Amino acid sequence: MSTSNVKPATLSPTSSKGGKKSTPVDLDAARSTAQRQFVNTTLNMMWQLAVVVLVPVVIGAQLDKALDSGHILTYIALALSAVGAVLVMWRAMRIANSLPVPKLSAAQKRAVKKAYDDEDEN
Repeated sequence: MSTSNVKPATLSPTSSKGGKKSTPVDLDAARSTAQRQFVNTTLNMMWQLAVVVLVPVVIGAQLDKALDSGHILTYIALALSAVGAVLVMWRAMRIANSLPVPKLSAAQKRAVKKAYDDEDEN
């Protein structure tokens, strides 16, 4: 999806029924902020998953080798890693769901839809 031909969309303030003016929304800036938050959350989850999975499995394998106990400690460490991975993903989803979502007026929603439709045509 190339956005090189798409002009940045900025909405101007309009008055609504209540007499309030909606604030201008720079759609490219909002999209960029959302993408940055997604990337940060994903990278944070990735290193946590690496630690939660690799450390117990490597320790279990080394203990199996030192104690000559077959692979039982490695399997136990793998099971603990699976539980830890689920907890890390659950925590990342909780953080992602707590991120603020901008409230758009009906006019702003129409402008966003039009921008996406124009982008799809190109």
